[in-house]
Amino acid sequence: MWTIEQKNWQVGQIENYEDNSEEMLNIFDGNPQTYIDWATEYFEESYVESRIPLDTATKIYRTNQIEIINKTDLNKKQLEADLNEIGYPYDFN
Repeated sequence: MWTIEQKNWQVGQIENYEDNSEEMLNIFDGNPQTYIDWATEYFEESYVESRIPLDTATKIYRTNQIEIINKTDLNKKQLEADLNEIGYPYDFN
């Protein structure tokens, strides 16, 4: 399944497998360390300064909803904006 800006979701056979999707999707392998490694490389210095601890990333990966986040572990304001942007349910209470 895929979409492009001007069209609805498409289903069918992929003709070109060399579209870098494997590289882009490998962070969704279910391993929190994979995400941390990707974010460290992608965001470079800005992520290193506010790095999500592995135990926090593991909690997020193991739940369907973010229920308990230690405010000292994450930038709550930025996380809330990101979750709202993607429509992900959360409860910081």
